[in-house]
Amino acid sequence: MLGLKQSIPPFRDPNLSDHEIQTGVSFASAGSGYDDLTTVVSRANPVLNQVEDFNKYIVRLKGIVGEEEAMKIIRGALVLISAGTNDFIFNFYDIPTRRLEFNITGYHDFLQKRLQNFIKQLYDLGCRKIAVVGLPPIGCLPIQMSLRFQNPFNTKCIEHQNLDAQSYNQKLVNQLSKIQAVLLESKISYSDVYEQVNDMINHPQKY
Repeated sequence: MLGLKQSIPPFRDPNLSDHEIQTGVSFASAGSGYDDLTTVVSRANPVLNQVEDFNKYIVRLKGIVGEEEAMKIIRGALVLISAGTNDFIFNFYDIPTRRLEFNITGYHDFLQKRLQNFIKQLYDLGCRKIAVVGLPPIGCLPIQMSLRFQNPFNTKCIEHQNLDAQSYNQKLVNQLSKIQAVLLESKISYSDVYEQVNDMINHPQKY
C-alpha cells in the first residue's frame, strides 16, 4: 500500500544500481545516534553525518533523472528516522558520560534538539514526509538486563529505564507536532515501537 520495497539497500553499496537509487536506499549505520559521543563507542556513522551521504545521493539521483524529477522523488519519498536507543545505553546508563552534564530531562531535550536540527536539514534538502520512530522499552533489552542481573534465569525489566523511554516518547510526540507546524507543507509523524515491543514481551504467545 505504501509502495515500499521488501528490502532497502544501503547507499554505500558499491554495486548500487540506478534503479535502486530511484526507488529507495538506506543511510543507516548500526550503532549510531543523535549524540556524537555514541559513535565514539560504536564507531558508527553519526546520524547527523548521514546528511552528507544524502547530499551525495541527491547528486547521483539528479544525474540519473534530472533535477526536476529528482526533487519530485525526494518530496514524495517517505523518510524514516530511527535513533536514540544507543544514545541512552552508551552515554547515560551503561557509560554515564552524559550524566555528568544532564539529568534525564535535560538529556531528553538535548537529543530532541539535535533531532530537530536533523529534520530541518532534511527539509531544506527537499524532504516533506518524515516518520520518526520512538524509543522501545530500553529496560527490557537483553543487554540492559544482563548488565544489571548476574543470574540469566532471574532477570526482569529495569522499570526506571522504561519510564524514561515513555517520557521521552511523549515529549517526542509534542515536539514533532511543533516542528511540523513550522515547516510548511511537511508531514511529520511519530511511529510507536514501545507498545509493540512491550506487547511481544508480555504476550509472546501471540507471536
